[in-house]
Amino acid sequence: MSTIKATIALSTTTLFPTPANVNVTATEQVSGSADFQTLTLAPDGDLTIYGPTLTPDPSSIVYFYAQADAANSASINVYSKMGDAVSSSMLATLRPNDFMWVPLAAVSSGLTISATNSDGVNSSKLKVFWGERS
Repeated sequence: MSTIKATIALSTTTLFPTPANVNVTATEQVSGSADFQTLTLAPDGDLTIYGPTLTPDPSSIVYFYAQADAANSASINVYSKMGDAVSSSMLATLRPNDFMWVPLAAVSSGLTISATNSDGVNSSKLKVFWGERS
C-alpha cells in the first residue's frame, strides 16, 4: 500500500493580537487508483479531473490536491458533484499559484471533481493529484 504525506504550515505575526502558527503533517494510505499530472484548461473551458466514479466503496476517501500555475492570468474554479446531483458545489477558487488539499468522501452514488478556467482569452494550467483509499 502506498502512502502520501500532506504538510501544511500556516504562520502570521500581524493578523491577530498574538502570533499564530499551525504545523500539521498527515500521512495517508492510498489503496486504490491514483493520478498526478498537469492539465491545460482552454479559455473559458472546463474539464473533469476525477470521475465520475460509478460504484465506489461508500467508505472511500479521495485525497485531492490542486495547484494553479503561477503564470496563469486568472483564477480556476474547482467543483465537486456527488452522485447524480443536478449541480456541482464549488470547492475552491485558485488564483495563480494558489493550492488546495482536501479529503473527499466518495458516496455510494459516485463523485466527480471538475475545474473551470475563468480566463476567456488564455489557457490556464492546473497541477493535480488524487489518490483513493477504501
